[in-house]
Amino acid sequence: DPTCSTAGDLYFNDVDDTIKICNGTAWEALDGGGGGDLDSTYDADSDKILNVDDATNDLHFRLSAGSQVVFDMATTTAPTVDMANINNSGASQGTVTDAVDGLSIDFVSASDAAVDTNAGAHITIIDSGDSGDFISGLQVTAGTASAGTQYGISIDTITGGGGTETALNIGNGWDTGISLGTGLTTGISVASGGIAVNGGNITSTGTLTIDATSAVVLGTGTNGFRVDETWSDSTSGFTGTARPVRKVTLVPEYAGAVLTPDTSSNTGTMTSDFCSSTQNVNEASTPTDAAPCDLDLTEEHNYYTWTSNQATQDYDIWVRWQIPTDFSNFTGLTDTVQAYGWRTGTSEAVQISMFDNNGTADATDANVATTNTQWTLNDIDDAPGGTYAQGGYITFKIHMVNSTANNDAKVGEIIIKYNAKL
Repeated sequence: DPTCSTAGDLYFNDVDDTIKICNGTAWEALDGGGGGDLDSTYDADSDKILNVDDATNDLHFRLSAGSQVVFDMATTTAPTVDMANINNSGASQGTVTDAVDGLSIDFVSASDAAVDTNAGAHITIIDSGDSGDFISGLQVTAGTASAGTQYGISIDTITGGGGTETALNIGNGWDTGISLGTGLTTGISVASGGIAVNGGNITSTGTLTIDATSAVVLGTGTNGFRVDETWSDSTSGFTGTARPVRKVTLVPEYAGAVLTPDTSSNTGTMTSDFCSSTQNVNEASTPTDAAPCDLDLTEEHNYYTWTSNQATQDYDIWVRWQIPTDFSNFTGLTDTVQAYGWRTGTSEAVQISMFDNNGTADATDANVATTNTQWTLNDIDDAPGGTYAQGGYITFKIHMVNSTANNDAKVGEIIIKYNAKL
């Protein structure tokens, strides 16, 4: 026998198969000194209760390496009641002492060279195979909290270290990771850290409501979509690289356009027309002033034509375009504002200037007609840098020039690209 030093210690002697208790100086068999096994001792006891009725008489099982405390069923016998029961629900048995638990496990792993997987409590469940049965690795049945705070499962705070710390880890293969029942006041409450969805979908059989006191952000604060509780033109909507690119085409005759002479050399004729190589309207294999669409290409344009029977004449078209309410900015775009131009010869020009909300020129006399007897698409402003805001106006001045008598200058569609908030 080992040394008996602490009263109340229990010891199992695997030579004579007896359990002994330390009385402070010596070991005594639990049957009162007569030897025998634990079965005989328990069967002879009248109330079948092992009383540990003093703080100094804790029931203590001490294991050696490789040994276990095992509870199992007798051969060919199935349990009909709980296999183990810890119960203090009787009268005057509720604890009033802080940090007292029904079951306390202190489990420590030690460092070695191997990769080890351990658990403070490891439960393996095997289902019956019956479709109507339910089996749980852990089931918590709670009463109603009349006051205070009640947790079904509580995971304490830790101080983070250098490793990876996950409070709850759900492995692969489960049909449902977490299932919430009905009648919950709050389904999931997150004080910090957020929720990361790295795959799959968030779905709802009804209305999915995200109620945020400040804002809801999809993506990141830099690149994503933000909805403020009170919509803000400055912060709400798509942001960064998540913003969709919208394209607006102003087609002659431009809405609200006006024709204005500059008071010098303004004799000629301004007309509007349409050509199409697919509709066989004003088209030719070799384009001309009267048939500017190329039959060999897929072309279709509405256009203005300026011509004069005198040389060196010009006329202006002014167009204002109101910036839409979903406008964000022009940042990061290329070929942002373009237009189609056409000319008879190198002496003709279609020069377009662009003015921002404040009337400041952001582009000046950009010539968009650059090839004889062909429609060409050229930049008016590749990267606008002026002041542009929702509801403001961009103003275009289209300066049409024919330097050779009876030659044409034609302007077609103006194309505007912008980053949208919605």
